[in-house]
Amino acid sequence: MRKYLLIACLFLLCQKSIFLLAQIDTIVFKEKELIQEDDFMLQLENLAEEAEEEQDYSEIIEEYAYYRENKININQPDYDVLMAVFKLTDYQIYHLKMYLDVNGAMVSLYELAAVEGFTMETVRMLLPYIVLLPVDQSRKMTFKKVFKYGKNTCLMRYRQVLNKQVGYTTLSDSLLELKPNAVYRGSQPYLLFKYKFDYASKVRFGFTAEKDAGEEFFKGSNRYGFDFYSFHFFMKDIKCIKSLAVGDYQIRFGQGLAMWTGFQPPTIINPMEIYRYAKAVAPYTSSNENNFLRGAATELQFRKFRLALFYSYRQKDANVNKVENSEQEFIYSLQETGYHRTTTEIERKNNVDQQVAGMFAHYTHRVVRVGAGVFYSHYNRPFYVEPKPYNFYKINQQDVLNASVSYNAIIKKVSVFGENAVTHYGGFALLNGLIYYADPLLNFTLLHRYYSKDYQAIQGNAYRQATNIGNENGLVIGTQVFLNKYLILNANIDYYRFMWLKYTSDAPSSSYKVLARLICNVNRKFSCYFQFKHSDKNTNESMEYYNQLTAVKKQNYRFNAIYKPLSNLQLKSCLEYVVCKTEKNKEKSKGYLIYQDIAWQYKWLTLTGRYALFHTDSYDTRLYAYENDVLYTSSIPAYYGIGSRLYAMMKVEITSYIDLWLRVAQSFYKNKHTIGTALDAINGNNKSDIHLQMIVKI
Repeated sequence: MRKYLLIACLFLLCQKSIFLLAQIDTIVFKEKELIQEDDFMLQLENLAEEAEEEQDYSEIIEEYAYYRENKININQPDYDVLMAVFKLTDYQIYHLKMYLDVNGAMVSLYELAAVEGFTMETVRMLLPYIVLLPVDQSRKMTFKKVFKYGKNTCLMRYRQVLNKQVGYTTLSDSLLELKPNAVYRGSQPYLLFKYKFDYASKVRFGFTAEKDAGEEFFKGSNRYGFDFYSFHFFMKDIKCIKSLAVGDYQIRFGQGLAMWTGFQPPTIINPMEIYRYAKAVAPYTSSNENNFLRGAATELQFRKFRLALFYSYRQKDANVNKVENSEQEFIYSLQETGYHRTTTEIERKNNVDQQVAGMFAHYTHRVVRVGAGVFYSHYNRPFYVEPKPYNFYKINQQDVLNASVSYNAIIKKVSVFGENAVTHYGGFALLNGLIYYADPLLNFTLLHRYYSKDYQAIQGNAYRQATNIGNENGLVIGTQVFLNKYLILNANIDYYRFMWLKYTSDAPSSSYKVLARLICNVNRKFSCYFQFKHSDKNTNESMEYYNQLTAVKKQNYRFNAIYKPLSNLQLKSCLEYVVCKTEKNKEKSKGYLIYQDIAWQYKWLTLTGRYALFHTDSYDTRLYAYENDVLYTSSIPAYYGIGSRLYAMMKVEITSYIDLWLRVAQSFYKNKHTIGTALDAINGNNKSDIHLQMIVKI
């Protein structure tokens, strides 16, 4: 055994010097990428697979798209953005600061490969979002500069399903009175309008107006036009004011145990992304109607000390009703779809008031950062807790007070971090982890979490496998290995246990997930990866007189390849196979998805398209694949059944100020005569939709 370990160590040491030299040659520095293959796209596909209903991922897409257009000067970077958005660790940021302090401003992007902790994949990921510029010594901001150099952007988007759906059937007034929820009250198109002003990312303001498909427009419940309006104003780096937000904004602290609004993937793809950096205050610019606070927030900085204060008041959608033998109204459930299409959905709109307030502070000393915060949330009505065994530890969430302490530090080649949180009624949550940079070719990660059965955080969003934070104990072990200059292995395993019952489990249960991805960067023209994913979950299986836990095993195999025969032409091929079976039923449910993408760019015109074939035995073996869509939005449809899907998109740069997108997609099913359910149902075996978008920049 010792002999094999010695051989392995010698192998890594011999490759270390070769790898560092070859790393520079294999990095592609291109100003434009036809298709950006980022970890977050794979993350979105996994999230869609776990979600029980349609989700809006536009928020994370907007962040990446914003910094793709407003590139970061790597010689004078915003370290908060590099850590919060692009997931750089404190170890990487520390050595980037050291490199710039010792060597001065970079003169070539190739220098990034020389920064300790920056791997080839890190540099590849950053390239579309960074630029090399001289250090600006006169960073003083004036109103004259703001209005002279600020950028104005207007966005208009139209989307519609071209097929006739059941919800848009015309009914007589008498029949509509008998069945008020039998149709949608509004028109079929989806409409979005956005205006944004931006000055060097220091001053930002704008507003958003959105109407979902089926919602009324300038009539009925929306006499003033759109169904959803949002406004934001944001400033940063003004003397001692690190940031100031008015209107709609986001607050993030620690690792998300007590306070973390906005979108954040609850699971990970890349094991190096287990560490979360909290960007305390950020503007909210998305059209998602739930993941934000509304009011005012500020973060003040005094040398190494930061203090953040915030207050929010907003109305939320909820199902409110009276309990039997009681006159008091209770919140049965919060509605987070954002849809107000039917009579019932309109009645649930904005009928609950929520107030959120808090403060937190950070102190930073070289490689150590500690923080503490207190957060309070209040609803104007109590929650109704159904008397079920799995709700034994669930409390009334009308008033919740959370307190939290967070930390992160660098100890030689080890980065440690964590957060510990408690509630006013005794529930607690612990999350601690580390990243070990053993070698430029080898990294290890470890993350442990323990959320007590009675812990609750209304605005929490930490790493977890359950829907909410609580009743969970788990351990994640991951590694990133650079096998040679071509091959990279990312792998992690997450073993977790629910100490009490769940909605789908009538007994304490344990599960695990394994994910491994082997990346091969052959040359500048060809790259590919193979991904294996295995999950083993315990869930209820109905017996004659009771439910019994049974293991549901699911395995996914994916091969993805990208080939660039020409500088303006890119081909992408993918094949994915899934197998699902239960412990009791030995019969396997299978499915596959295969698709071909093409992207071509010529001066002012960009064309992208896909043709996909899929065949799955059931909805349990559905597959997800990220599709290119108009800027600032995402499309991740579920492929299930037997059929094919194709889409084509065209982007035209009409002038240097105006961009236009047109996207058409269509799905065909061989084994269906009806697509969709309830009011979204389509009588037929095909579904078509169209997207139109125009962006004007001044």
